[in-house]
Amino acid sequence: MQTSFTSEFTQTADGQRVNKILRKCVHCGFCNATCPTYQLTGDELDGPRGRIYLIKNFFEQDSEENKQQSTNEVRLKHLDRCLTCLACETTCPSGVKYGELVDIGRKHINASIQRPVASKIKRNLILSAFSNSTRVAGLLAIARIFKPFLPAALAAKIPAKIKLPASSDSEISTSSSRKMLTIKGCVQNAAAPQINLATKRVLNNSDIQLDEVNSACCGALAFHLTETDQALRTICINIDDWYQKLNNGYESIIINSSGCSSFVKQYGTIMQDDNSYAEKAKFISKHCIDLSELASELKPKASPDTNKTIAFHSPCTLQHGQNINGKIEEKLIQAGYKLVVVQDSHLCCGSAGTYSLLESELSSQLLENKVSNLEKHQPDMIVTANIGCLMHIQSGTKIPVKHWIELLA
Repeated sequence: MQTSFTSEFTQTADGQRVNKILRKCVHCGFCNATCPTYQLTGDELDGPRGRIYLIKNFFEQDSEENKQQSTNEVRLKHLDRCLTCLACETTCPSGVKYGELVDIGRKHINASIQRPVASKIKRNLILSAFSNSTRVAGLLAIARIFKPFLPAALAAKIPAKIKLPASSDSEISTSSSRKMLTIKGCVQNAAAPQINLATKRVLNNSDIQLDEVNSACCGALAFHLTETDQALRTICINIDDWYQKLNNGYESIIINSSGCSSFVKQYGTIMQDDNSYAEKAKFISKHCIDLSELASELKPKASPDTNKTIAFHSPCTLQHGQNINGKIEEKLIQAGYKLVVVQDSHLCCGSAGTYSLLESELSSQLLENKVSNLEKHQPDMIVTANIGCLMHIQSGTKIPVKHWIELLA
């Protein structure tokens, strides 16, 4: 793709990166074939190719032209509708880094537009509420009280309270031969603490000691809401803490929610222009692994019910964001479970972080399609690897939805 950027962007790091990414695109449109939003709306601007042109157009116009509110509203509307599922990257034969491109595009276009006040307030409330585990726990406690009075669609999104056994921590040994770090997760620690406990138990049974770091958030929420400064502050705090620990006996940071692990692996790219953090960020990304990457080494603690059939939903952040495929399925089959084939398994469930709250109509359509495919062979359970997917899918089905590590604990 030929580009003609204005001088305003040609000398900037973001402009040079966007230019390099765009030049790989050959306009083929293969990406549209696997784009969930394009499949729903049929609008070229709701597909990766159309969004690429919107970003290209922004970088080719001068600052005065880019101040036109109506033009930027169109750009932002279609970029906001993007799930950032990265199915397009998996499909692209030219290796276009669409995820990095859309992140940069959103940052600059968002900075050039005045969002409606209601939209700003909603986005700020979501960020404030869901980037802190304590706040999430408080909100869930209140939501459970009013659950009987809420509309069915909203009530379905509120998970039941999980009470962990009092002896749960005492069962974990601290004399393992290997040590790894992990994060609790903002939403997961409050909404589904049994996942973190199951992770500790299974790793402990595999002679791996798991220690939690004092991290409020990985930074993904702020970053994808284009609150870039807040995201970078969070990332830097995490890097300072984790870098020190990883140089003092811990072999890696292992994360059991693919949305978080995928984002931490991007630290190196996000911080590449920061002279103070670039090398440390690369180090963190290199030492971050998703729990599924250890699947072959894990020893189940309990014998599973081999009569159970499972429909596995591979999160976009796992199969597209990290290119991890088959490891969880192989482990569950090895453990004795029966897996059914899921149609259109490459497509997003519609959760996509805050997407289900900000783009609820498209998200609901994607959820309906996903649940229909997951329920098709009437499995006993639906299993996934990301808390956002888990909660979103559970809101659309009566079949129990679990994290895969729970089945091995």
